[in-house]
Amino acid sequence: EWQIMEVLWACGEPLTSSEVYKECVKEKSRKFVDSYFSGNGTNAMAALLQSFSLTEEQIQELEEILKKSRGQGGKSPDKEG
Repeated sequence: EWQIMEVLWACGEPLTSSEVYKECVKEKSRKFVDSYFSGNGTNAMAALLQSFSLTEEQIQELEEILKKSRGQGGKSPDKEG
C-alpha cells in the first residue's frame, strides 16, 4: 500500500490501476537490479536471459522493447501512454 501511495504522490496526477501497477513493477525491478546486480541492468538481463530458453515470439518481443528503449535515449518514462 505504501509503495502505491509513493507512486501516486510522485506522479502528481490521477492514474488508472493499470498505470499504478506498471509503475510499481518498474520500481520493484529497479530495486531488484540495484540489490543483486549493483545497478547494472545489462548484467541483470543477461543473467535472466541465460536462465531459460526463449521462443521466437519472445525474442521478437524483446527486440521490440530494445527498439523502444533506443528511441527513449535510455530514459524510463514514469507513465506509459
